[in-house]
Amino acid sequence: MFQPNECLLREVSTNKRQTFGIPKENQNLETRLALTPEAVALLVEEGHRVLVESGAGNGIHYSDLRYSECGAKIVNSPAEVFSADIVLKITPPTPNEILLMREKATLGSMLQLSLFSPQSIKLMMQKKITAIAYELIKDEQRNFPVMSSISEIDGITAISIAAQYMSNESGGKGLLLGGIAGISSAEVLVLGAGIAGATAARTALALGAQVKVFDHDINKLRKFQQQYGQHIFTSVIHPRVLFKALASADVVVGTLKYINGSERFMVAEEWINNNLPENKPDSIISFSPEDKSSPSGIDSISFGHRFIHQIEVEARQGYIIPTKSFFREENGIPRFYHI
Repeated sequence: MFQPNECLLREVSTNKRQTFGIPKENQNLETRLALTPEAVALLVEEGHRVLVESGAGNGIHYSDLRYSECGAKIVNSPAEVFSADIVLKITPPTPNEILLMREKATLGSMLQLSLFSPQSIKLMMQKKITAIAYELIKDEQRNFPVMSSISEIDGITAISIAAQYMSNESGGKGLLLGGIAGISSAEVLVLGAGIAGATAARTALALGAQVKVFDHDINKLRKFQQQYGQHIFTSVIHPRVLFKALASADVVVGTLKYINGSERFMVAEEWINNNLPENKPDSIISFSPEDKSSPSGIDSISFGHRFIHQIEVEARQGYIIPTKSFFREENGIPRFYHI
């Protein structure tokens, strides 16, 4: 009869062990968490100590028990979590959270420097905190791997939500993106050939939609054309060609924020209201900024020709939130038309 034998784990490094703190996010605004239980297990295996605030994993459907089983210590006090050597968050820390941190600690977060308050910066300087902004991490190819992954999620999410809102149950016309035999497929217009736009176009193509891509960068369009051949329409941003495509599209995915370094790209609300034809009463307009330095750092998507549905959907990794408001302005520019 076989009996299980004990097996020692590999020798743990003798380097200084660190304490990692995973605080609970404001789950009304953010459900993501910096580490999954599997990532916690890797840190614990290396001899580090991980503190997880109770309930932190609820947003990603991981219980305290799951984190505890992977070696984390579950604590009820935010102060104990923020006293760790290394604090890992998603949203930028508030001034009150910074006050809880120890001197010379390390912080990992989406800092969103365009929104970060001067007060928070001064507090971090006083405490000599080392801050690592996820959105500014570069790899050896000088790409931004974290933001590239988020842009890919944006592109896929835009198409999946568009497909959902084209159904009769969601107040759409009952169209399938890919169409069926004897019925033409839906027309998807993608503004911007960056990572989010490329992912959205690829996803729409895979579903069988007719896809048109517009961008001011001819090199990006050439790459598209070489990859997909005659299956995709590409064009530089020529007003007449673009407006014609906008008028006929069933779905518009906008990922382009700037024409060049100083001129913003904007599809005016007035143009949408006056020029989309009556035979497109339920066209879907989805804007997802490719430039992640936008103030909120959150991608917003709105639906409906003339915004009949009047729904704002904030698409983030892992969840989608319908909210009551569909329109807001930032510096006098409508959020949904300012890409």
